[in-house]
Amino acid sequence: MTCKFCAGRGCIACPGESTKIKQPVFVAQLDNPGDMKLLADAVGAKAFEKAFAPQGGGMGEIDRNLAIAAVIQELRIRTTHNERTGE
Repeated sequence: MTCKFCAGRGCIACPGESTKIKQPVFVAQLDNPGDMKLLADAVGAKAFEKAFAPQGGGMGEIDRNLAIAAVIQELRIRTTHNERTGE
């Protein structure tokens, strides 16, 4: 049976999809403008339009977007920490 929301390209409503993710991939801090930009780039309207376009990657693309956002966030945190501590 094809999903009525994504036509089988993979979304949270597809059978089994909601059980795959155990922990959040990316957690944005609401008071951090950089995190909010990462969040918008990962799951904003443009990201969803691209991911679910005919040649898009569906939820796999959204997952990759969030993973990239998490890496960028971690690099920013470590860089800031190193600058403060001189490491």
